[in-house]
Amino acid sequence: MIIKTLIFITAFSLGPVSNSIAQQNGSDNKDTGFVLNTNWVYKDNIKTVILEKSISEGSYPVIKLQAGEKLQLEFDDLQAGVKDYQYTVFPCNFDWSESDLKPYEYLEGFQTDLIENFESSLGTDYPYTHYSIEFPTEYLQITKSGNYILQVFEKNLAPQTTIITYRFFVEDPQVGVSGVIKKALSSSDEQGYNQRLEIAVDLGNMHVVNPSQNLNLVVLQNGRWDNGKFNIKPTTLIGNKAEYYNNEKLVFKSGNEFRFFDIKDFDYHTDDVRSIKSTPMGYVVDLSTDKRRTFQQYYSEQDQNGRFMIRTKRGRDPAFEADYAEVNFYLAYDYPIGFGDLYLIGQLSNWVINPATKLTYNFNRKQYETTLLLKQGYYDYQYGFVEKGKVAADVSFIEGNYVDTENEYMVLVYYREPGNNYDQLIGSAIISK
Repeated sequence: MIIKTLIFITAFSLGPVSNSIAQQNGSDNKDTGFVLNTNWVYKDNIKTVILEKSISEGSYPVIKLQAGEKLQLEFDDLQAGVKDYQYTVFPCNFDWSESDLKPYEYLEGFQTDLIENFESSLGTDYPYTHYSIEFPTEYLQITKSGNYILQVFEKNLAPQTTIITYRFFVEDPQVGVSGVIKKALSSSDEQGYNQRLEIAVDLGNMHVVNPSQNLNLVVLQNGRWDNGKFNIKPTTLIGNKAEYYNNEKLVFKSGNEFRFFDIKDFDYHTDDVRSIKSTPMGYVVDLSTDKRRTFQQYYSEQDQNGRFMIRTKRGRDPAFEADYAEVNFYLAYDYPIGFGDLYLIGQLSNWVINPATKLTYNFNRKQYETTLLLKQGYYDYQYGFVEKGKVAADVSFIEGNYVDTENEYMVLVYYREPGNNYDQLIGSAIISK
């Protein structure tokens, strides 16, 4: 008989610190004790964080309430060895502000659980330990739908030892959600280039009090948080249907298909990789120099909408047999941009504007550059421009803006029932072009 030992930690010591600028702009909060209500990695030795639905690679981290569904968290610790990591979850409102719920109101069982599954890397130049867990577990059950943060930290140590926070969703499906993507109709200079969503929410038999006030719609484009649209209200209410038509909040820049590169095989490189070198310090990958696509003709190309897939040709299990490499990115540009910064956008940035993926300008080579330590696999990415004083990246600045771009939109429907102190997630849908 195995006896499982869990440590109880109060909500006060683990609670989120609201910081809207840091949530969107990615302020450096390492070792400060702050816990952000967003996707964030707090330690440089932690790499390749993946949170998705179990047995569904590349899926969004959404599970149905009390349906037996699970999420899977994976990450690598490049300090190797074995550490006692554990995790907790805490709720947020629909806009990811701090929730008023107490732990006993949204959790059943313990507040924390251990991460007990780990494997040491095998045959890699970069030694690491791969950790994984499926949750909720029998020891930690979530009892309310809504937005949640997964927080991973080192056992028995202070709050500043948080290593990961990551957003996920628990849905109690009670409404039907449908939608289409159309060409935006506006009088702006970008008329005909942006995409507009038309969304309908079928409330069915659900009794919704004052839907124009208590329903909140949230839409994400390709998993990104920086340009997500929040607090969208119905334009019309007809019978048991809430419609969101001709709403300026549902207009997105179309952007372009994601760029990609393949580093699953260090013995062979594809056209998107210029060179792969083995050095005493490990592998170094130089990607082919990228160019601005703003004025190029659009052409359809299959991509993963910003995701990465961990793969390797050298082993059977990429989770602990895939190696790491220093990957150098290059973007040709004749001059530095003085009114903002460029970042890599996608799952490799944890879907947020991340200082770790910021590019710097090389005056001698007339190009933007950055280097990331990445695990072997297949990666999508784009270049996002963040204007000074703004929090959202504009990918059209470098990538172009084409209405035929095959984007993926995640629609989330929240309801704040009068008298309740939390936002229920009552429906969701993926709309793609």
